Amino acid sequence: MIRSRKHNRAFTLIELLVCITIFVIMTALLMAKYGNFNQSVLLTNLAYETALQLRTAQNYGLSVKSVKDSSGADVLCNASTSFQCAYGIEFDMTTPTQFQLFAEPLTSIDHTNTSGVDTTINTYTLKRGAKISGYCYGSVTVCTSATAGKLDIMFRRPDPTAFIYYTNSSSALTPYSKIIIKGTDGSTRSISVSDNGQISVDI
Repeated sequence: MIRSRKHNRAFTLIELLVCITIFVIMTALLMAKYGNFNQSVLLTNLAYETALQLRTAQNYGLSVKSVKDSSGADVLCNASTSFQCAYGIEFDMTTPTQFQLFAEPLTSIDHTNTSGVDTTINTYTLKRGAKISGYCYGSVTVCTSATAGKLDIMFRRPDPTAFIYYTNSSSALTPYSKIIIKGTDGSTRSISVSDNGQISVDI
């Protein structure tokens, strides 16, 4: 009489270690990819938010929005019967994690947010370690890189034209500019502004 033997099959210790190793490697790869994806989404959102603030300055400049003082009263930018303000965004490489929305009277415009008659409307801070790593200015085909100085982009009535000034030792009007935002992982996004008023995010 032949007796059949039943063998209990199970993972050996080596097979179990191999499975755990594969699981750990796949989890690490997934987490690394997720972190890069999360940083990419964050940086893209920051670029769009910056472009939105440029569009806000454009809308304010075209809609002749009034400027209010600390008491909430309307301040006429040129002390006339109509609101004549230029609105702009100033990027300054001395504070690469911030930029400012400001208003300036057309009668004393100096293309920068530095004169005593300028009014800072809001200061925006880039979050999660992102910063402005530089600009380029000139034209779409020939864009000169810069990692110092200021870039002022202004809008004033009656047309949507952007007045773009790169200021370092002196102000220079330029037809095109690009603002480059850099994330903690070294990836970048850029916002392009043309003198015809077009604002776009380059992904």
